Amino acid sequence: MKAILFVFPFVLAVAYFPISQCQNLPLIEQTCKQTPYYGLCVTLLKSDPRSKTAGDVQAIALIMVDIIKAKAGGALQHIERLKQKYPALRVPLSACKDRFNAIIIGDVPQAVEALTKGDPKFAVDAANDAALEADSFIVPVIIQCDDNFINQICRRTPFRDLCIATLEPNTNSSSSDVKGLASIMANIVLGNASDTLNYIEGLIKQAPDPQQERALANCAELYIPVVRYELPQAIDALSKGHFGFANYCIADAGKQADACEKGFSGSAKSPLSDRNNLLKSLCGIAVAIINLLAKRLS
Repeated sequence: MKAILFVFPFVLAVAYFPISQCQNLPLIEQTCKQTPYYGLCVTLLKSDPRSKTAGDVQAIALIMVDIIKAKAGGALQHIERLKQKYPALRVPLSACKDRFNAIIIGDVPQAVEALTKGDPKFAVDAANDAALEADSFIVPVIIQCDDNFINQICRRTPFRDLCIATLEPNTNSSSSDVKGLASIMANIVLGNASDTLNYIEGLIKQAPDPQQERALANCAELYIPVVRYELPQAIDALSKGHFGFANYCIADAGKQADACEKGFSGSAKSPLSDRNNLLKSLCGIAVAIINLLAKRLS
């Protein structure tokens, strides 16, 4: 929740300034490149169907407002459960609840009003206030008593915030065990790799020079077996309990993304850096969850 709130002010700020340095990227990626948590920002926005038809950054910012509101509402429900489970923490948890209510009742409506009226400073101030609420008090209290299963698992991965933001929007995650979460993450990795391959194929047709075209073609050659063979085989192996092979295939997918990135040199600057890094991070999360699963069953 803390990282999500710190993405929020940057998205709002970008809504009022032109994005000129990355015009070849889709709107979500243009926006999220300006935030401190690119992968988290992309994952959150792509989890909302409205982002596919958002026509400008203001629309993206309003979607992020709704995401913050939903996350804060979910946190309130979780706080109530924690108050029942940890009576000794009722006082700090009640104070924590007040902070989240302040975000929902005060900061979020202020941000919406500012966005609709075109007042960037007021919108960013409201977003910063929400982030400070989380940083100063809310997150420390939640962390010491949070028993949410997804949080437990994601804390043991190399990218906790991205892991949570990726798994929580999935409707099957809340009822899944470790194997279920591993399967969900493996399928998300496949979806991400497939999307990147499609993106690469589109860029090849628009490559500005032969050097970049060759680098993009090399990336396509690296991604094709990952999408068509390696990741589907990993998902199948995971379902059959062959965790070592599943991990090998997913880890190799991350290596191929890294090899793609290294294929760009000199003037052929990589237009895939964020996508490659996101895929590597998702692969790292999937591998960590599968390792947890293997240890539990060993």
